[in-house]
Amino acid sequence: MNTYFLTAARDMVFNSKQSLLQNQASVIASSLTVMDDLNVDNVSQVMSVLDVTDITGISVRDVGGDIYYDTIDLPDSGFGSHDVRFLTALNGSTGYYGHFIDGAFKCFYYMPLVMKGRTAGVLILYDIDVGQGAFLLNLQNSIRIVSLVVSIVYVIIAVILVWTITMRLNKIRRGLVPIGEGQYHSRIHMSGSDEFSELAAAFDDMSDRLEETEAIRRRFVADASHELKTPIASIRLLSDSILQTEGMDRETTQEFVADINHEAERLAHITEHLLTLTRLDTQAKVERSPVDLAEVARRILHMLQPIASAREISLSLEASGPCYISALPDELNQLVQNLTENAIKYNVDGGQVSVELAVRGNQAQLTVADTGIGIPDEDLPRIFDRFYRVDKARSREAGGTGLGLSIVKGIVHNLGGSIEAAPRLEGGMLFTVTLPLIQTESNE
Repeated sequence: MNTYFLTAARDMVFNSKQSLLQNQASVIASSLTVMDDLNVDNVSQVMSVLDVTDITGISVRDVGGDIYYDTIDLPDSGFGSHDVRFLTALNGSTGYYGHFIDGAFKCFYYMPLVMKGRTAGVLILYDIDVGQGAFLLNLQNSIRIVSLVVSIVYVIIAVILVWTITMRLNKIRRGLVPIGEGQYHSRIHMSGSDEFSELAAAFDDMSDRLEETEAIRRRFVADASHELKTPIASIRLLSDSILQTEGMDRETTQEFVADINHEAERLAHITEHLLTLTRLDTQAKVERSPVDLAEVARRILHMLQPIASAREISLSLEASGPCYISALPDELNQLVQNLTENAIKYNVDGGQVSVELAVRGNQAQLTVADTGIGIPDEDLPRIFDRFYRVDKARSREAGGTGLGLSIVKGIVHNLGGSIEAAPRLEGGMLFTVTLPLIQTESNE
């Protein structure tokens, strides 16, 4: 920027000087070339009449370099046969030469004097301008001072900016170190509205989710260990009793073996549910196909009818027509079976379980209602947590593992649907599952 302004100002002065010298040279040459001959007296007479005062010096020379008139008071002007510009003027061409040196503009202009079709001499004009040279030097100094101030301000701003960025990056780095070590309670808490603050907020949100996930994992491991520990301990106790009791009668032995078988089935049931949850968590890509949810519901209710009849619980299904869902048949089987089986297990003797399937726009809505014991309001937010039971003793008596509703929620989530649970005014619970329909010829 400095170079551009200074060069532009210098070139503007040189162009101005060239125009001035060219105009003056034209006037002087016109006055000299009207004479019959060039000599010292004639040239001096013409120059005295013209009275040119706005240029520094004038020199008129013959073709050999001899002086007719000269006011260019230079110690060694260099005019003569060895001066290239002088020789160029003798050949009929004008020439201009200027340079800025010692704080002044020094300019020369050469013009051939043509008389009667031949070059009779050369007119040389010389101008030195100290005033504009001083102006250019002052401008140069001013630009240097401004540039220096701007550079200092820029350096200060750059240092502050780099220091600020470094401090904020270090704060983020220090906040990430504990997270990398598993201390998910660590937070960055960075104020502001810039990109670093957004990045810190994103890391804080991630830490919240990691801390919540870690808490769920720990609770799940603890609950799973407890649930698996109970049947394993029972099996060991029963088997040790058989081995350590000599002469145990057949009836007692069969009773113990039946208890061992019951605990083994319970252990297998828990393991199967855990494997199901693991598969749902991994969300492995599977090839799903259209499955009629209404047909699945009819088949599940028919299968559970003997269990319900044993407690005089009535099962009813109301379906408006085929409802095709993109799913695996086993997914919908577990979904309907877990909800309906829970409605039977935690119902009262002689109660009712109503299953309703309806189409709502482009979605299928499955509702399972019962007249059972219900769920307290304070337990509703956690009923889909793994191993969570409202009444643990009663759940174990009913054969529950606390994983059924977790499996249901995982299946619904993988199928792109939603599930809600709410108590009924007349008692019992109402579970509502919404799943996206797919278009087939049967439900168009």
